[in-house]
Amino acid sequence: IQAGHQFYYIFGTKLWIDELGISATAAGWLFAFGVIVEALFLMLVAPRIEHVRPSALMLLGGIGALVRWSLMATSPSLMLLWPLQALHAVSFACTFLGAMRGIQALWGDDRTPTAQMMFMALATAPAQALASWIAGRVFDTGVGSQGYVAMLGPVAVGTILVFLLWRRPEPKAVAG
Repeated sequence: IQAGHQFYYIFGTKLWIDELGISATAAGWLFAFGVIVEALFLMLVAPRIEHVRPSALMLLGGIGALVRWSLMATSPSLMLLWPLQALHAVSFACTFLGAMRGIQALWGDDRTPTAQMMFMALATAPAQALASWIAGRVFDTGVGSQGYVAMLGPVAVGTILVFLLWRRPEPKAVAG
């Protein structure tokens, strides 16, 4: 699901400048807004939703990413981009938070750092590398914002896998 952000990370601000005609400064502020909303979510909301299962957070993130990239593919107006940027708190932060909490629940406090690094190295990094390659290939075709459609594939696969995880009973936590 997080790999589906690659088209956005690599080409998002360029497309805003080229398709909407906004300045690079305005594009920077728009990008920063998404990061600020994500940080506020992690600081203010995440501590209040510790009772939410990790798989539910990741499923919410997947659904948010499907909505976000589908709408981004329509070459949205500047007015619609602001709420779509706020969805970064869902499409990225919920997914990230769910994954990290899930790893902690499965591996316990002592082994969490190692397990998180293994997750990043073996799952996240290869998926992001592949999605980056796909994003570049798609962008080179000249489709503009419609390139976000290509990111729906990795996001859909991730969301389906998380849905299957969500349907399973919650695993027993490891002590320690």
